Amino acid sequence: MASVNAQAKSDHIMNFPNIYAANHWFHVDDDQDDLAVYSDIISEVAPEVKLEQFGSSLALIRKLNASDVPKLILIDLNMPVVDGLGCLKHVKIIPHVKDFSRLVILSTNSNKEMIDYCYAMGAHYYAIKPSDPEQIRELMLKLVAISKTEPRFPIGKKQYLLTP
Repeated sequence: MASVNAQAKSDHIMNFPNIYAANHWFHVDDDQDDLAVYSDIISEVAPEVKLEQFGSSLALIRKLNASDVPKLILIDLNMPVVDGLGCLKHVKIIPHVKDFSRLVILSTNSNKEMIDYCYAMGAHYYAIKPSDPEQIRELMLKLVAISKTEPRFPIGKKQYLLTP
C-alpha cells in the first residue's frame, strides 16, 4: 500500500515540473502599495525568486488551476469579494497545491483566535504584516529560508507564527 501511495505521489509530482522550485512564489493582496513594497524587498533580498502577484483571490485561484505549483503562496487576509480565508479554502481543495505549496497568511490582525483559526483552516504560516521596511525584509528572509527546505506536513504549530 505504501509503495502504491509513493508511486501516486511521484506520478503527481511528474505532472508539475516546478513543484519544488524554491524560487517560484505567488502573492495575493488587494493593496497595490503592499504588492509593490513586497516585490521590491523580495527582489532585493532574493533576486532568484520568481514572484507572481495578484490583486484578487479570484485571479490567484484561476492561475493556480492552470499553472505549475509555486513553493510559497502569500495570502493577504483582508481583501474584498473573496477574502484571505475564502482564498485559503479554495486553495486547499486544489490537489496539486494543497499537497506541495506552503500557504502563508499575511495580516495586520494579531487576534489569537484568528491566528488559530487560520491554522485550523490549513495555513502553514501566519505573519503579522510589519509596516517597517526593515521588518518586512527580515520576514522575507525567513520565507526565503523556508522556501529552500522541502515541505514537511503538517508543520508544527510551534513554527506557525512568523515574526520579523
